[in-house]
Amino acid sequence: MREYKIIDIRDCKDAIFGDTKIVRANPVRNESTDSDQALGKTFVRHIYVGTTLFQFPKNLLLVKALELMAQSDDLWLPNIKNFEIDFVDINGQQDQLIYRHHSLFSHGPKFKIIDIRDSEDDIFGQTETVRANPIQNNVGKSSVSCPLKPKRFCPLVLK
Repeated sequence: MREYKIIDIRDCKDAIFGDTKIVRANPVRNESTDSDQALGKTFVRHIYVGTTLFQFPKNLLLVKALELMAQSDDLWLPNIKNFEIDFVDINGQQDQLIYRHHSLFSHGPKFKIIDIRDSEDDIFGQTETVRANPIQNNVGKSSVSCPLKPKRFCPLVLK
């Protein structure tokens, strides 16, 4: 497992999951010399191309612990098995890799599936599209469509 240094935690408005938190963290490298003597751990202290994104529900208790960790010198060792990999558009930057915490899917919005259809997409080619109605205390009947494969892109706006 890889260690990370949390650079910052921001509020995020997700088109699917609503208000969430985005943790931006940089991977930690173990530095050594040619003679294999450990020199210590290093990481980049600012946002750069190697910064990794993690998404959590806004009210998850773990986020509070991560906020404290971000303010300290502590390193974070996330269990990647607790995350789903996705690709998103963030503030106009396309195809950003993001790790979404499993709790987003269990606490996220619920949908009643209307139907699943094969469809043709100019970019992805042959896909399946799910049409579904959100279940929100029986209020609202708007429907959404989402291509299932090969991957899903959802716009995010960092605040």
